[in-house]
Amino acid sequence: MQCGREPGGSAVDRQGVCPAASATMFDGVNGGRNAGRFCWRLAGTFGVSRIQGTYARTIATCQECLFFKKMEAQTDISSA
Repeated sequence: MQCGREPGGSAVDRQGVCPAASATMFDGVNGGRNAGRFCWRLAGTFGVSRIQGTYARTIATCQECLFFKKMEAQTDISSA
């Protein structure tokens, strides 16, 4: 998402490292590294220019995200 929350990114001092960039439990899902291509399954990722909460509370926002739509078009994310 180029939000600056990757390790060493410009926003890390203010907002911390994004869980999608550091959570290893989804490494390889949708062909991504860590959870970088499965960010909607993690609390604390960015959405609508702010850090989001739990999956259940934010999935509707994620489904409107251009990155989510790109992943949806490329893969079967409903089963991931």
